[in-house]
Amino acid sequence: MLNSILYFEEHCIKYFGKLEDDFLKSPKNFAEYVYGFTDTLCKFGTEMLRDSLEAIDQMLCESSLCQRLWTIEAHHTKTLTTSLGDVTFRKALFFNKQTRERPY
Repeated sequence: MLNSILYFEEHCIKYFGKLEDDFLKSPKNFAEYVYGFTDTLCKFGTEMLRDSLEAIDQMLCESSLCQRLWTIEAHHTKTLTTSLGDVTFRKALFFNKQTRERPY
């Protein structure tokens, strides 16, 4: 979540100011103003989704149950297509020491 907040602060807020300045200089370009906001908010949303998915993965990796029964075999990158856009995140491939399963 912290990464998402930093992303919003560093990228979105500055860009929103630029969008507003451009719109005030040329109010006829209202559609560009709206599309600029929409695009930026969607990018922010995909950043938040990525952070959430990676936080869940990290919680699984660090859980005591997981550490007792599973080992982390590898980390892979996956991309999901959502209504906000593509979300690319890292996830762990686990290996069960007893059953030899390999789930993500």
